[in-house]
Amino acid sequence: MTERQRRRIGAIAVMLLAAGLPVAEAGLLTWAGVPSIAGIAPQVTAPPPFGVYHDLRWVFVFHDSWAAFGGELVALVVFRTLLNTVLVTLAWPPDTARPPLRRLLTSNALCVLLLVVLLSPWVTIAAMGAATSLSWLVFSSMLPLVLLALVVNRGGIVPGWWRYPPSPITVGIALLTFLSLTAGSTAVSAAPGGWRVPAAGVSGLVNAGLWAWLVRTVAQRRRPVVPAFVTPLAIALIPALILGAGSQIIGLQQGPPQPGIDKIRADRLSPLHGRQVIYLQGYDSAYTGTRMPDYPPSLTFTYYSYRGQYHDGAPLPYRPKATHQSLKVLADRLARQIDTIHRRTGREVAILAQSEGTFIARTYLREHPHPHVDTVVLLSPLVRPARIHYPPRAADSGWGIALGWEMRMLTALSRLRTGSTVSADEPFVRSVMREGPFFRDRMLCPVPHTRMLALLSTADAAAVPPGHLTDVKAIEVQALHGSLNAKRDDRHKIADALLGRPVDSARLTTYRIVQWAAAGWQVPPLPLSFVPAWHAEDTPDAALDGTDGCKADFSRTPSASGGKPGHH
Repeated sequence: MTERQRRRIGAIAVMLLAAGLPVAEAGLLTWAGVPSIAGIAPQVTAPPPFGVYHDLRWVFVFHDSWAAFGGELVALVVFRTLLNTVLVTLAWPPDTARPPLRRLLTSNALCVLLLVVLLSPWVTIAAMGAATSLSWLVFSSMLPLVLLALVVNRGGIVPGWWRYPPSPITVGIALLTFLSLTAGSTAVSAAPGGWRVPAAGVSGLVNAGLWAWLVRTVAQRRRPVVPAFVTPLAIALIPALILGAGSQIIGLQQGPPQPGIDKIRADRLSPLHGRQVIYLQGYDSAYTGTRMPDYPPSLTFTYYSYRGQYHDGAPLPYRPKATHQSLKVLADRLARQIDTIHRRTGREVAILAQSEGTFIARTYLREHPHPHVDTVVLLSPLVRPARIHYPPRAADSGWGIALGWEMRMLTALSRLRTGSTVSADEPFVRSVMREGPFFRDRMLCPVPHTRMLALLSTADAAAVPPGHLTDVKAIEVQALHGSLNAKRDDRHKIADALLGRPVDSARLTTYRIVQWAAAGWQVPPLPLSFVPAWHAEDTPDAALDGTDGCKADFSRTPSASGGKPGHH
């Protein structure tokens, strides 16, 4: 057999394997009726570290005991070691001596084990993004993945790869791999029906080309006479630096407690004239009597207080820690504050809610009669949260048990670094988990006799799987999460909605594209029917199949108030 024939056979074998596995995964997901996560399929044959990142996300979500988690990790290491070794062997240039197979196997096994350790915190942060639909967490999980790829994508191709710095070509291949996988996620997610399978196959063929280029570059590169230990240093520093930044993301912007806040008379009673609006801030916000930015004088704002109100009805000041309470408690306080405003003014009340405030508003509309609320405007609503699950601290089994403990370790690190009080088991987080089916499917569903408008920031699309999104009027805003009350143009739209004026909405074009592109970097959703406490065996699952979650029936789902049927 000539050298040209061997090279041709090896190239064909690499293409068949690199394209065949994404085709199989995309086909299985499409056949199973869960197209929203098919964008992850191209990554199954991607060069390091993207293949391990693909596997870890499945393992962290889909295990229901410690034994299952351990067994799946072992299976991951064995599968990924064999697959990478086979791909390296098939892609090896015929004119270059290849290391013995045993050394390749050992090198790939050690590389996979290293990547499991390095990537697990970022998989956990990506899972937090699926729990909350907070785009900041998704972005903060992707950055270290890309930076690590710059130095570890050579892992396992030659023994001792870590002794030498990456070359400009391997760095370029790492960046190109990330871009190609993002494009593959876009193509697979956007493709209709059975077209997802060939789209995954094309992305797999691109993986084959990247593998061949990477292996040839590493195999034929002349090693420096004196090793430069840049790679181990980068591997050590990148996680440390970004984990420090990640703890800031997890803790958000919470600052140190403000002394004497309980003694502040934060606000007087709102004026009796004008359109009455209650404004709900987001997670880790604080209130010390702040006034709303410039809005028309025809709008009279009252801040919602996470602590409640004075005897005369003015909102109490609160620290960021007050936002960590359960949604039932917070919705009950909202009901009392709205009743107070209506009783004082005799007017109907509009709700303006942002981020966590949208959870409170939706819980209030579900659990309480609301005859005095006629308009609800949601800013940066958290769409499709609760896509993963983890049991309470005292549990010894349950879906995502290992994931839950890694979340607890990361939030503990955040508390040490930032002084925040964020916790994986705080009442707010547990109440979102408890009400998973409702929030996952009905955040953007209509409420009878209530005008609703959602302002969606384009960046937030990175945390929302593709599929049917909203049954209420929605406006896409080119902005980051939580910033929709800052720009004058946005405030004009908000004011028009609060005053009952017509508000134009357009197709969510850019939002959809970001959803498709980011689908491959999200963690796969856990089916609603897997969690017994959710009582959702026969409930449609919009996060999985992309259908209209507003048609789901949640009358049999226990509510945050302890099992009482919710209002629709």
